[in-house]
Amino acid sequence: MEIEDGTLIGENKGEFGGALYFQPKEDREKIEIKFGNIVDIFRFQNKIYFTEGSGIWGSLYELKKDSAFTYNKIESFGDALEALTIFNDSIYIASFHGFYKVVDQKATLLFRKQFWEGLYPNSVVVFDEENIFMGIRSGIVKLNLVKKTVNFYTEKEI
Repeated sequence: MEIEDGTLIGENKGEFGGALYFQPKEDREKIEIKFGNIVDIFRFQNKIYFTEGSGIWGSLYELKKDSAFTYNKIESFGDALEALTIFNDSIYIASFHGFYKVVDQKATLLFRKQFWEGLYPNSVVVFDEENIFMGIRSGIVKLNLVKKTVNFYTEKEI
């Protein structure tokens, strides 16, 4: 992510770790901000956030920069965070086997222990306050937040 005086770089190397780095615009070495597997870096409500995690845990952080970078953990999840999107004033997060909505820096678990465990959610699209679509290995999942239903769609071979 490009910021005023450089670039934020997130690395996720699985079991070998990763880190959040800052690469200044000047020709200097990158600076490590936080060790850990970085999943996403994004802007939300005029702030910068990042997600971290793997295996059975994940966390959401707010990143701040004054004279140096600092970060505050906003929420911890008992699940690996995989993909996210922003809709209106909420962050929607697909995890290894669940789905969360974050409002005012507080996460709510909407769907728990779902079938997509091991199918690695890779994208989230929110159509409205009721309908959300999530890309996973082998298909698309439709979540209905009002009816609390989960539907799986895959290509039908002819």
